[in-house]
Amino acid sequence: MAPRYLPGDTIIVDPEIRCDNGSPCVVWVNGEVSLKFFHEDEKEIRLVPMNEAYEIRVIPKGRKVDFRVIGKVVELIPANLNQRKENGR
Repeated sequence: MAPRYLPGDTIIVDPEIRCDNGSPCVVWVNGEVSLKFFHEDEKEIRLVPMNEAYEIRVIPKGRKVDFRVIGKVVELIPANLNQRKENGR
């Protein structure tokens, strides 16, 4: 089961680690940066949003699109843990 990403959470991203299929990754598409689940096959790259209210973005290989993977999410720090650290707990 994939972790849940909630408002206020902090993610740690490593640009040196390759995104595997199904991995949460930070991506750049046409000037917009977002957090998506990454899927790739021989024909296309599919960027699946964390929020089901948004559509899956399909990028056919060979099509000229301003796209790049910024990095793979390697750690999730929940917002409530961040708040405890800020309060000295």
